[in-house]
Amino acid sequence: MGLNKFLVLGLIFVLVFGCLEFLPSRESSLQPPVNELNAALNEQNQNANNSIQNTNQNTQNNSNQNSTQFNSSVHRVKGTAKNEFPFGETTTDFMGYKIIDFKGGVVEAMLSENVKLFVIVPKEEVIQEAGVMILPFTELPAGEMHLELNDELGFGALIEFESLQQKIKYYAVFDLTGGEATKELRGTELFNRCSPESINFNPLICSKKNNALKEEVKDYAVVTPIFLENEHGLVLTRKIIPLGLKDLIAVEMKNESILLPQKLDQQLASELTAKVLNRRGNSEEQAEAVSLALNWRIPLTITQTENGLEALEQAETYPELIQTYLLSKKMKTDLIKLESASDFEDDWEYVMKWMNDLTQESSENIYSNAESDSQRSHREDSVEAGAATGFMSSENTEGAQTANETVQENYNETINDSDSSAEEAMNAGEGIEVSEGTPATSIEELINDVINNPNSSTAELMQAWALAQGLGLDTPEMEAKVKAKIMDDINEIIDNPNATIPELLNALALAQQLGLDSDELTQKIMDKIRDRINKILEDGKITKKEALELAALSQLLGFDDLAEKAFNLFYSLQINPECEVLVKKDLSNYGKNDCR
Repeated sequence: MGLNKFLVLGLIFVLVFGCLEFLPSRESSLQPPVNELNAALNEQNQNANNSIQNTNQNTQNNSNQNSTQFNSSVHRVKGTAKNEFPFGETTTDFMGYKIIDFKGGVVEAMLSENVKLFVIVPKEEVIQEAGVMILPFTELPAGEMHLELNDELGFGALIEFESLQQKIKYYAVFDLTGGEATKELRGTELFNRCSPESINFNPLICSKKNNALKEEVKDYAVVTPIFLENEHGLVLTRKIIPLGLKDLIAVEMKNESILLPQKLDQQLASELTAKVLNRRGNSEEQAEAVSLALNWRIPLTITQTENGLEALEQAETYPELIQTYLLSKKMKTDLIKLESASDFEDDWEYVMKWMNDLTQESSENIYSNAESDSQRSHREDSVEAGAATGFMSSENTEGAQTANETVQENYNETINDSDSSAEEAMNAGEGIEVSEGTPATSIEELINDVINNPNSSTAELMQAWALAQGLGLDTPEMEAKVKAKIMDDINEIIDNPNATIPELLNALALAQQLGLDSDELTQKIMDKIRDRINKILEDGKITKKEALELAALSQLLGFDDLAEKAFNLFYSLQINPECEVLVKKDLSNYGKNDCR
């Protein structure tokens, strides 16, 4: 079901820049509409560049400095993409699109070279709703101004958000096996922190559980080529959080972006490092460049070192603070040889003090943040607090043991507090687990209460069982009871003639995660999903966003005929006359785009 370039551009335009007065069918004459569309795209191009690249305009650009030369072992090509949005040829044949609200969600798409991409939007990151799109590239999204990049892991994708929010945090996970590595994680935990298929995915907690926070991510990078003319071909290196899992690469993002996975050798790592660290700019990308330099033993100049240290000073989140702590320590030991460099002789003493200060300050920031966050167990970062102090304690860092004990006391207070909700108490229990503490004795009673409560939700059952596993409180009888109750919920959804598509998809995902997805059960759910999609399309009373979501879902599930029907509906829907008023601003429905 190949769709031409014009359709792709029209699709992106309508998602990013709002309503068009017409959307021609695929059989329409291309000449006049293409000219108008390109003019509109060019008019918006600078704003789109700024949104997607998220670059700091106030930079000192020293891009003409050469990188150190090493032998090259990976295949590299020069990109030919133009400086026009979306910065390369794309396809909708394997796109991913989903409307996500405050409950969060996962979008997935198959990219070139058998790489699968998952975009996970955590709970409560979206204020109301956002259309999240993964648009795969069919060519390298880089131009003549960029350095030669590796194409062995394909061409990456464009991540787009249709939302009034300026920033939405999300995780992007590349499965280099086309999804097989992710499938192996099914059934390992019911409340899975490591599976990108799960809304509960959290790279920091996953990494702590796998003892991978100190793991060097050396062989791969995720980059974003920058197309702003005054950046001279800059390629940003995105922060990777090690998972301790083979063939999965995870990055944390806050903006729409081009994301391109790269297979590295020392030469490519050196060129990427030079491109990023020869300038002052985005702290997260520069911190990742420092990490690349250290992992590949790439010498840094005094300017590059100063820019890297300035970037590390900006760390705020737990993954960033842990990275600053580890890199500042490593720089002191691995880069001692730079003391003899001619441009380092007069600056070495103050640079060493800078590194020492960063090591201490990042540790103290982790401790103070964790003490506060561990008292707010309704939030995801309350569990991250335990992962962070638990790791620092294992490093025998000064003050870490005391901080970790304080965090554990806060968790146990939440567990023992009769006013705590089941979710808060179980989050605190998971915090105890990842901080390697001893939970209050009441945690076992809490777990049993949740599992034995007939009104417990499926999510609560999964979290209770996972917590029992993590704390060593699980029994075969408990496992059988949890699986039986969840299977009852799955059958209830399947037998409900009014079950929604999300409910049926969740039922299928649960069955897969529990290892209960027999061929018969899977086919039964798939048939119901297909019938539901077809009924909605036949009725036709849906918005453009909903039609696009059904098209992407149908592609993902292999319903090519329904995908074609959904795309046709997407293009046949006429713009609502009231579309000129793009945003309703009332207290009950603030910021919702009601355009069809």
